[in-house]
Amino acid sequence: MKLNESISKIMTHMPKFVRPTDSIMKVLDLFELNDFHHVPVIERGGKVIGIISRIDVLKYFKNIASESSGEYYTQMNNLVTQAKDVMTTNPISLEPDDTIALAADIFMTNKFHALPIVEDNQMVGILTSHDLLHYAYKNIVAQEY
Repeated sequence: MKLNESISKIMTHMPKFVRPTDSIMKVLDLFELNDFHHVPVIERGGKVIGIISRIDVLKYFKNIASESSGEYYTQMNNLVTQAKDVMTTNPISLEPDDTIALAADIFMTNKFHALPIVEDNQMVGILTSHDLLHYAYKNIVAQEY
């Protein structure tokens, strides 16, 4: 396994994203229609300003449910809640040339599982802990054969 290899080899290039003013329902739809657990929040121009995980969305719905038992209230709140209201702001990001070892260290040191990858202040990809696990597994299996 080459820990000094750049993360550009294993990251997801140009992932789906949302804008800060997109509704929480759009975020939920993205999660339901795709097989990923994190979505970057991008300003016009490509700058990453936040990230939303499936857990962030679940916490949001849990809080709404605890505030009210009214279906109408919940529906109205979902219409006005925007991505910027739920996102984790200013996420740690890496550059495509950063190493797999650095990414692994950041994941192990922190309690999150996705890192936006930026170049010249523009999002170019996303790296998840699943990407690292897949890379490690592939390399271990390749060494056995």
